[in-house]
Amino acid sequence: MTPQRLHMAAFTQTIYDDSFSLVASARGSEDPTWDYYFAKPLKPFSMGAWAGIIGCVMYMSTAMIVIESNSAQEESTENLEVMLNLLEVLRDCCLLIC
Repeated sequence: MTPQRLHMAAFTQTIYDDSFSLVASARGSEDPTWDYYFAKPLKPFSMGAWAGIIGCVMYMSTAMIVIESNSAQEESTENLEVMLNLLEVLRDCCLLIC
């Protein structure tokens, strides 16, 4: 209850008192451009973190492809060597980023 309301209704007690405050940044006079809306979901992490996440996803997906093709034995050994080389390159990229 606000102090004014408590003064007007002195016969009642406050049930719940909340000191919540909301802080928000003021928007500029210009409307945001499309790149602002595109970048907004990416703001929780830095660009380096996003690069690391994408690199790890690529590394894991390549690893899954290699494991699946190896277990099914449908791919030739030449294709498997190419995939393993690609996997090593992606692993090195992930290590450089992180």
